[in-house]
Amino acid sequence: MKRTLLSAALVAALAGAASAQVQHGEIRVVELDGLNNPTSVSLSRFGGAGIWSTFNTMGPDSSSRGDYFVDFGTGNDQNLGILIGATPQLERTEPSFTFAGYHATFASARSASGSGRYFVTMHDTPGGSEVNHNAAIGYFPIADGWLAAAAYNSANNGPITSLIGNPTISLVPALTGVGNEFFDDTANAGLYSLSFQGVHMGRDGILMSSAAKNEDNRSQVFINYDGRAVVNVIDNGSESGGENDDGAFVFIPQSTPGVIAGQVTASANTLYTQGDFTVEMVGQPLTNGTFKVTIPGQNNATGTFIAIPHTSLVGTSVDNFLAYDFDGTGWVVRTYDIEPYAPTGTAPVLQDLGSNEIVFHFVFLSNTVAITPGTPTRPYAPRLDDVVVARFESIEITPDNGNGDCVHNRTVGSDALDISGDNRGDIGIAWLDQRHAAVTDNALDTYEGMYLGASTQFLRDNSATGGVSGWSTFSFDNGEVHLHSASLLGGEINSDFALAFFPTTRGYLMGADLVADGGIASVLVPGNAATDGVLIANNWDNDNKYVSAIPNGNTFDLAFWAGNGGTPTADSTEYGYIYLPYTTPDIIAGHVSASSTLLSGAGQFTVAPAIDALGFEVTEITIPGVNARQDGILLVQGTQGAKAVSWEAGENGEFEVAALDLALETAGRAGFMFVYIPAEGFGAGPTCRPDLTTTAIPGTPGYGVPNGTLNNDDFFYYLSQFAASNIAVADLTTTAIPGSPGYGVPNGVINNDDFFFYLTAFAAGC
Repeated sequence: MKRTLLSAALVAALAGAASAQVQHGEIRVVELDGLNNPTSVSLSRFGGAGIWSTFNTMGPDSSSRGDYFVDFGTGNDQNLGILIGATPQLERTEPSFTFAGYHATFASARSASGSGRYFVTMHDTPGGSEVNHNAAIGYFPIADGWLAAAAYNSANNGPITSLIGNPTISLVPALTGVGNEFFDDTANAGLYSLSFQGVHMGRDGILMSSAAKNEDNRSQVFINYDGRAVVNVIDNGSESGGENDDGAFVFIPQSTPGVIAGQVTASANTLYTQGDFTVEMVGQPLTNGTFKVTIPGQNNATGTFIAIPHTSLVGTSVDNFLAYDFDGTGWVVRTYDIEPYAPTGTAPVLQDLGSNEIVFHFVFLSNTVAITPGTPTRPYAPRLDDVVVARFESIEITPDNGNGDCVHNRTVGSDALDISGDNRGDIGIAWLDQRHAAVTDNALDTYEGMYLGASTQFLRDNSATGGVSGWSTFSFDNGEVHLHSASLLGGEINSDFALAFFPTTRGYLMGADLVADGGIASVLVPGNAATDGVLIANNWDNDNKYVSAIPNGNTFDLAFWAGNGGTPTADSTEYGYIYLPYTTPDIIAGHVSASSTLLSGAGQFTVAPAIDALGFEVTEITIPGVNARQDGILLVQGTQGAKAVSWEAGENGEFEVAALDLALETAGRAGFMFVYIPAEGFGAGPTCRPDLTTTAIPGTPGYGVPNGTLNNDDFFYYLSQFAASNIAVADLTTTAIPGSPGYGVPNGVINNDDFFFYLTAFAAGC
């Protein structure tokens, strides 16, 4: 993602002098007969703010079944503001519709009469018929500076040809990341990509959308991991794909007054939040897909609640829609899977999505506050380059494997890390209020940074709930922590764990989602592997394996072992690692033998043999001034083959380290490496570590070719190439913006950016 702050122009647009404010509220609908005439419905306004009113005449702007005209008093509503909304009823039954308990989705549309008015149009989902249904609406004046627009085509299902909205948003043939852009990828119908310069739409605010045509369409959004977003317009009955028709959106920035907002996952965890609210699962694990949002001191008479679905664009969530209503104390929100009505009356069904999936976005718009765009303060921005760690407890509620069967809580460490999904042995991780890119594309596990962790319980006892108990193996994959029982029975297990996040910008030698052919691999490090630093490696897949790392000259030899039985893994497997040299500022780390003897290390600590409360031998690590129960985490790495190393906090603030022999299923001491990391991390990585070329002699193969670092040889290589007029190739980094991931990190060439990166490092004392 771009790490630039908001541009001055965009700040001015968002915080400029307001010409109006958001108008909002609910349209309450009474069906008078089963026909489709102006006399068939009675409309009334409920709550909200602004001068808006429902509009029903016998003229061209005549409300009727499923079509409700609204007047916002501007004289040209269609061109002066953006209308979005949702359906604040869980279900409805009317004589005009065949099925009892039907559902509807919201769209806005433009009057063709020339009046400039909008009308709300409600269609049954999945059938597509116009139906009577209450509506929640929000009208956002364009002149107030909202990043908002309505996108229209000139032909049904045709390309988007015009935008009405913020004039800084351009309709572009492809996203460039420069300026504010809307891209209609007509090759993928109904997918409209948004990119706002200097804005992360997952962290800087909340994105809301609606379909914008009098047709049986609905809308949903996807927030990409680089801060861009996709608005998806899709047919009400579609279970996949999209429909290239009109859609509307508004981005509501963080710090906007009078707004409470959030992104909610299927396990009732929250990502982006603004304001005070709570979310809980209702009736789960026995009831699917039901949540309740409670806002202290607020109800449907004090403001307007609007909720829209989030989609992953693929998989289960692509065909889900929402229904919600106020139950007297909060808003009950349900997510339904599209199921076309059958002759027997089969209707959409409540559905649990994957625990780590985002289910919905919501905003609550206050009646008593003038709502105009705020300016995001971006509190996360200074933390993007921080090493952060946390420890999590696992609470098993039932031994099953669905939403509501377990919950995980952060107990120690940085609030930059949190839980986005709770599932037995599969725990989704959020970093700075967003999921990691690896959720959908595991090849991107090192985008912005990577995770490593460890089990923090020797023998987890889940017998009280009838669940899996025992020692745990730790792995990370697809944005989730994975824990398996290290026994012949195996299986996923609920167990406590510790986690660390290392940004790529810190310059550490690390890799993720790497393949070990035949279950073995070697990691080349500068210096002597046994005496100059530690390497921590994790299995990088959702399976029960443990990886060991044995120092061997200037490499660490990795091998993989089956967690259930300890046999060597001969198939190709995946791993991630980080190497931390003892020269890393403030590091506390070391190599320890199976007899609790310190072999090498850095920092102040002591090691000693001890006996755990359960009776097996452990190694105690005591760090002056550190209480293992509250002051950070250890990462531990086994160095003795099929022995899975874990740690626990001791009674007196020490760290206890022990291993399970995977073949014998006995616990005791084993050789290991460790590093202690405080809650907010430690010093910067070794930006100036030696170049990893195999030779550094001028004129020999490999000389001057970067391998992930820049050193003096590369500097002089650049000068020689510059003198020879050879500096003409483009840098192969994905971004060349200072401060962004990959900037200044060579990818097989050296260019001007790398030259100045070297100078910066040199000036810093490297």
